[in-house]
Amino acid sequence: GPLAERPLAERLLSNPGVLSPAARAVGAAEVMIEPYAATPEVLALAEVMERESGIPVRVEGSPRITRYADQKHLMRAKAQELGVPVAEGEAAELAFPGGRRRRDLEPIRTAIERQLRHTGRVIIRGVSGASGSSTFVVGRGGEDSSGVLRRIAARTDNRIYLVEAMVEATVSPNVQIQVPAGEGPLVSVGV
Repeated sequence: GPLAERPLAERLLSNPGVLSPAARAVGAAEVMIEPYAATPEVLALAEVMERESGIPVRVEGSPRITRYADQKHLMRAKAQELGVPVAEGEAAELAFPGGRRRRDLEPIRTAIERQLRHTGRVIIRGVSGASGSSTFVVGRGGEDSSGVLRRIAARTDNRIYLVEAMVEATVSPNVQIQVPAGEGPLVSVGV
């Protein structure tokens, strides 16, 4: 897609000289990048920044952990394992992303039917994707199953979808915790 739609790290990699003056102007002995998600592109950006500025650049985070945490079905299973309450739901796995025939999407269709019984509304989320890019709602305030299935059929970004009963939320807290790679305390970064 267009450069403006790509992640910031990718855009900066296409013009690495833009950060060098900023890094030198700060006058820091080292620069720490604390990305929302530590991706391979962020690590590459840190290498380029270090080479261009001559200042050591570290990245807080791990692409391996980012890949794991980006898989919503794995996070759901971990939450259940730890006793964290989650909405009724299930993971529906397709043979391949998208689908041309009705039966290709059958696992999602049957999961929607099962989960609609709980609250009359279902939220379907591709297990990988940020900012609601692969999120769909069936029921009141959303679409019908057929419309959502057509939209999923047109996508190629996910093969696994979480299909969960949608519950009314009065609060949706986001808690950021810094977890060190080795030994050390967990640190609350923000709420």
